[in-house]
Amino acid sequence: MEVTVDSIIIPAPPITVSTVSSSQCSNSLANDLDPTKASKANVVEQLQRQITLLELKLADCEEKLAEMEKEGEIMLGCQFSLDKIKDDNSAILFYTGFPCYEALISFFKYLEQK
Repeated sequence: MEVTVDSIIIPAPPITVSTVSSSQCSNSLANDLDPTKASKANVVEQLQRQITLLELKLADCEEKLAEMEKEGEIMLGCQFSLDKIKDDNSAILFYTGFPCYEALISFFKYLEQK
């Protein structure tokens, strides 16, 4: 027997029914022996396990995302930028050939207009 719930097919375990006396039978026992209710309970259990598994995967992904964001911030900190060297005239001279940041920007603005 297979149970289908929104395109999820989950094989249901076989149900065994033992004989009981009429005095032992009650409505709750009759409900327990109902195969459709047992199948639904099994489906619910499996779906709850899937939810738990997905929640664990989500937590893992969120942890990895946080690590990647930290790594990204570190990488941005290591990235070369003119703003990082604009106050160091020797670095400006080394990287651009201009004696200072102001001379570099003046030349850039002159070229930008043309």
